[in-house]
Amino acid sequence: MRTREIPGWDSFRHLKIMAAVGREFGIHLKSLEVMLLKDIGEALSLVDRKPATK
Repeated sequence: MRTREIPGWDSFRHLKIMAAVGREFGIHLKSLEVMLLKDIGEALSLVDRKPATK
C-alpha cells in the first residue's frame, strides 16, 4: 500500500513515524531518504541497509 492511499496520511505523520523507527532501531535516517519513501517495502529496505548508531 502506498502512503497516498492511506486516508488521513500526510507528510508530517510520515516524518513522525520514520523518526520513531530511527529511534527504535538506533539508526540515522536522512530527511531526503525518508521523504522519497513510497511504501512500507521501501521503508523496510532502508532500515535494513542502515548501520545501528547506538
